[in-house]
Amino acid sequence: EAMLHMGAIYKESNRIKEGLAFSEKLIKNHKDVSEFYDLRASLLEGEKKYTQALQVLDAGLKQNKEDEKLLYFKGALLDKVGHSKDALEIMTNLIKINPEHAHALNFIAYYFAERGENLVEAEERANKAMQLRPEDGYITDTVAWVKFKKGNYQEALTVLQKAIELIPEEAVVYEHLGD
Repeated sequence: EAMLHMGAIYKESNRIKEGLAFSEKLIKNHKDVSEFYDLRASLLEGEKKYTQALQVLDAGLKQNKEDEKLLYFKGALLDKVGHSKDALEIMTNLIKINPEHAHALNFIAYYFAERGENLVEAEERANKAMQLRPEDGYITDTVAWVKFKKGNYQEALTVLQKAIELIPEEAVVYEHLGD
């Protein structure tokens, strides 16, 4: 935990080169500790070195192919770089490993809602995620977005107002409100 804390300090103090060197040593000496792969990938992502971050995540997943945190990070990063279908596949597999992974459920629900596809499944997954994490503003926003996409505008508005209370700084919630 102390090593992870040091890595976080490097990241927060914008000492990325030092953090990368530190995380490289951590991984070299502790190949079985998935949190060190997560730390290094996070530092690389912050530098917009997405390909390298994905390589680090893959190396971590070779050590533990069912590590939920690394799988989720990889899926989210793939989505960020435009490989949404690959991200969806990873999130679907993550749900098979842990059917109560709220953020993976939320990802899948939002993925479908954005595309206006599989809205019944999207609603089921969003509602399940909401049951697991009722105070998560991002999940609340997804529930509202699915309702909106299904044409339930008044319900969407009510839920969206709760999302705004939970994450008032998040621009996408206001974009959804505008819609």
